[in-house]
Amino acid sequence: MTSPGDGLQNRIVANGGALQNQYFNLDAAGATAIDLDAAPVFARGKDYYIDIFREIERRGSVRGLTFYLTETSPETLPRTGKDVVLVLVSDEAFSCEAYWPDLFGVIRTYPPQPAYLDGWPGSHMRLMALIHYLYKSAHALRARLKASLKRKDLAVFALKDRIFHTPLGTFFRFRPEVRPMAARSINFAFLGSVEYGQGHQRLMHRLLTPPKLKSRKLMLAALDAYAQASGDPGAVRTTGDFEESIRNQDGYARALQDCKISVCPRGSNPETYRFFESCASGCVVVCEALPEAWFYRGHPAVIVRDWSRLPGVLKELLADTDALQQRASATQDYWQNRLSESAIATRIEAFLLTGSRAAAEGAH
Repeated sequence: MTSPGDGLQNRIVANGGALQNQYFNLDAAGATAIDLDAAPVFARGKDYYIDIFREIERRGSVRGLTFYLTETSPETLPRTGKDVVLVLVSDEAFSCEAYWPDLFGVIRTYPPQPAYLDGWPGSHMRLMALIHYLYKSAHALRARLKASLKRKDLAVFALKDRIFHTPLGTFFRFRPEVRPMAARSINFAFLGSVEYGQGHQRLMHRLLTPPKLKSRKLMLAALDAYAQASGDPGAVRTTGDFEESIRNQDGYARALQDCKISVCPRGSNPETYRFFESCASGCVVVCEALPEAWFYRGHPAVIVRDWSRLPGVLKELLADTDALQQRASATQDYWQNRLSESAIATRIEAFLLTGSRAAAEGAH
């Protein structure tokens, strides 16, 4: 059997090119085989990756692998081996398990380590962001130390090239109608949660204001200031928590199709489904700082580091209809060429065939 760094090409040749891939969904009930031709709706980002799997199967160049699709990394897998790939779609805990070095690789949304993007902590929000970053970093380090002690080696600290950071994608399967700016009736929109539901509050949330809450409250104040000054209320609707937002998915999708500018504040992490769904809808995106990841390079979003500047940003964007349409077109191109299921399938395919994260990040 080839080593992970050799990729799949030699193994495919050795097996006559006949091996097919297998796909399993992992949840609390265990592992369930995924029929790509008749997969149920999973949501929480899984459908986006199932569509990526379908594209990989259609192309047929990657064979002989077993994929486990899961929201969080379980302590054990039904089996491990150099033909097994773990696909983590929403692991905000930055986990690491002792068996990871025994896999072909790990494909994960959210990077292996948390990122601090707010600069000098000169405000209350930035200070809270720094404290939460340090807390998450300590959690990530503890997970690696625990895995290392369990293995009795340092293999988990040498996984950098075997972990491929990929986009969150869309929460549900998302096929919006992309309309030109002139056909959209809403100038700007934010539909989403501002608070955490009781079931999702952690000790850290109770002791210190989460950056998500602080950021979104500042954003809402800025949107209200713009609405008061311009007489344009946009479409601003808040929900009690993330789960309530999920239940209003149809209204949310319609608003993205009909709005010109989608305001995308951070969530529990800097990366949000809203960013990707807004790009898929062809909106002009206004958001906070984004991590250093290959798929964010060259993005056309407008970055706002201080929400008090948002009214001026909205006024400037909406004042030039031609420039607004150009930015919206750039967003749609960015989605198609960098973030769509087909585009991500190409990158994952390169990762699997070469065994190299760096090669996949540079793929075209």
